[in-house]
Amino acid sequence: MSQRETHASLDNLFMYAGAPGDPPEGSKPVKTQEWLRRVNKDDAIQPLQVLGRLIETYMEELPQEGSPFDDIPPPTQTPEQQKFAKALARYDLQYVRGGSIAGALGSPSRTLEEFIREMDVTALEHEFSRALSNVDANPREAVSAASNILET
Repeated sequence: MSQRETHASLDNLFMYAGAPGDPPEGSKPVKTQEWLRRVNKDDAIQPLQVLGRLIETYMEELPQEGSPFDDIPPPTQTPEQQKFAKALARYDLQYVRGGSIAGALGSPSRTLEEFIREMDVTALEHEFSRALSNVDANPREAVSAASNILET
């Protein structure tokens, strides 16, 4: 983030994400690291929720299409998205569309997610996102969303 953002955009991004306090002083990497440390130290803040909001813009960018004359299929993720996904996976986490971070799921859940996306059913996709975003923070809500998926 410190490479892509300006000081002002870093400040706005961290404030949007719910990071506490005024912007720290220092270079962009120092500022970013200090703000992340504050987030981790504050018991009133859920760090994964803040992280999800921080990387939301990067993770929801559409990859650029290749040339229509290329035989190579267009990428499904940008290099930044791949980098974030790899870093999250090291800690058994994954990004969920809408700015959430959740624990990595087993292959049956991933298969269900792929099936829902292929059907392009908006209500199912909404419930699936709701289930994934609540797995760690509110398991009861996640189970409710999973029930709605099955009913649908």
